[in-house]
Amino acid sequence: MSPVGLQDSYHTAATVPVHMGESLVKKKKKKKKKKEKEKEKKKEKEKEEEEEEEEEEEEEEEEEEEEEEEEEEEEEEEEEEEEEEEGKINSIFLPTTWALPHEAGLQDSRITLEMLSKVVIYYPYCLKSGHK
Repeated sequence: MSPVGLQDSYHTAATVPVHMGESLVKKKKKKKKKKEKEKEKKKEKEKEEEEEEEEEEEEEEEEEEEEEEEEEEEEEEEEEEEEEEEGKINSIFLPTTWALPHEAGLQDSRITLEMLSKVVIYYPYCLKSGHK
């Protein structure tokens, strides 16, 4: 009987020729290369996905900014309308029987409080001097 170590070495040497061992090494290298390529592809895909997500976030931010700008413009328009309405409230509607709007050259009988204050100041002066 031969020793166990010699028997194992003989057995492996007899069943696995040298050229087959070389091909196994080549196959392992190819597998490693494939795995590395797959890893690189996965990394590239992840990078692309991250870039897409960043682009989407940027687009969403731009849309939000545009919406905010539109809201601000609408608020400004509303404020302007409110100011116009306040201006209308500050004007007094005089009856058409008063001659003052025609004398002042106004088309309608709306007169502002400022104009009315001038009239109130001017009218007593007319009474004192006798002018109508």
